[in-house]
Amino acid sequence: MCQISNTIRFCSCSPSEARELTNYWILYRKHQLAVMTLGELMLPLKFDPKIHLKNTQILLQVLNGPDAFDFDLNVEKGDCLCVRFEIDQESFVKHFSYCFEFQEKKWIETEEFPFRFENEYKEINSGKVENAKIASSGI
Repeated sequence: MCQISNTIRFCSCSPSEARELTNYWILYRKHQLAVMTLGELMLPLKFDPKIHLKNTQILLQVLNGPDAFDFDLNVEKGDCLCVRFEIDQESFVKHFSYCFEFQEKKWIETEEFPFRFENEYKEINSGKVENAKIASSGI
């Protein structure tokens, strides 16, 4: 698993471009549409809880700080933010996701349940993650 940098910054870009990036973020807002998404889960190959905790702490510190985004995000209570990272290993690409919910004027960690965001939320904004400086700590 990989540790991220505390100089990370969330930038705006065209929503259609975000998913094509290596490291990106997506902001979701709850909606009332009845959607059912089905699919297959792909679990991480190896998960280091210490690094996950450290990365979560770094992300929460940055997200709850004054300069996390390069624009005014205009979040509402209950909005969810997913931050996704990709790192190339020798024979495969590994993906990492961290999800947060906006509650009581700050971001808190939340779980990314399978298909939760596709079924219960709509994507309202997205962009590029800059200065992630992802350093591999072994897989």
